[in-house]
Amino acid sequence: MPAGYGVTYRFVKLEGAEAVAFAEALGLEEHATRLGSMSEKDRKGARLDDSYAARGDFSALNVLVATESFGEGMFGPWHTGGRAGVVSRLKSALIQTRSAKDNQAAGGSWGHGKKAIANASACRTIAVYTCSLPRTDDLAADGSPVTRRLLGVSYWRAHDIGENSHVGLGLLGQRVGDTGGYSRFRPFENGEADTLVQALGLPGLEVRSPDLDSQTGSSYLVVEPEFTPEVLAMAIERNWWPLLLRQPTVVEVIGYDGAPVQVSPHGRTELMPFLQAHSLAMDEVTGRERGDLAMVVNSA
Repeated sequence: MPAGYGVTYRFVKLEGAEAVAFAEALGLEEHATRLGSMSEKDRKGARLDDSYAARGDFSALNVLVATESFGEGMFGPWHTGGRAGVVSRLKSALIQTRSAKDNQAAGGSWGHGKKAIANASACRTIAVYTCSLPRTDDLAADGSPVTRRLLGVSYWRAHDIGENSHVGLGLLGQRVGDTGGYSRFRPFENGEADTLVQALGLPGLEVRSPDLDSQTGSSYLVVEPEFTPEVLAMAIERNWWPLLLRQPTVVEVIGYDGAPVQVSPHGRTELMPFLQAHSLAMDEVTGRERGDLAMVVNSA
């Protein structure tokens, strides 16, 4: 892990004109149009009842901004041309997975990880803004290195509109040409991505520069998060406690009120046997405490 690396999870509540401007910049107003065009069966199957955004209500909008510092970013050319060993990290993270025939652990069209991220959003919509160092194999149409990209994705269920069938994957970016398919689409790049970041107007989301080590990395936007800051903090404590023991400040959670939410595994009773075992392994306890640990483990 690079020196200085960290992730900040900031929960933001947008209201009034700010919420409307964010929704327009991210193209969320199209969700209500599409939902209204579905059959009643498909609308029920979409499981979007908890989403105000999907119904076109932007009077208030909650957004989670997860910002990474001192990261690598999701580099790699969007159009790989089928070249061996050439991978778009952004496409792999948000869209593609290995097919089930190649990987028995694959989670279908989106994969297990993508499904989890999608379900974190009530309207099943996220966006990623990423910044990486310039690479000779990742160039824009004008030949300049692509160091920033922004991609928005909606993961809806397959549905029909009229006589047309849709897989449910919605993409926010630039259309290239008039035909469909990934080959005719790309994320926003460099200045385009920076301009959209500014238009979104989200606290905690700022334009990145590859010239500063602290600004390489990625920012995830989860629209209408389905969990509270406190629930996220508890999940981080439960799943990342070894990291938190080594680097207590590597993860920060900020609530809707702008105040930090405590993230510390030491207050979790169910983690105590693991924390004590970790201390034993690291030679941080005395012989007396070793006996106490044995009693705790045996009684569990």
